[in-house]
Amino acid sequence: VMETFYVLLFSYTLKGYPVERTLLLESSEQCNTAIRANEDVATMLGADLFCIDTGRISKSIRPRLRPEGLTDG
Repeated sequence: VMETFYVLLFSYTLKGYPVERTLLLESSEQCNTAIRANEDVATMLGADLFCIDTGRISKSIRPRLRPEGLTDG
């Protein structure tokens, strides 16, 4: 399975001005973990947290060499 980079978007309003902060992460799992870790801060600030898939590949499955001595069939 190929994984893509995700952006954690932290969006809130401060004195009437919109503020957005982003953090680039290597996977959906990392982004969801970051959301859970920041839920309390988001609640205090009235912020919204989002994970956004960038569509850019961060990891991919690489083929492995077949061990010597094995044949097809």
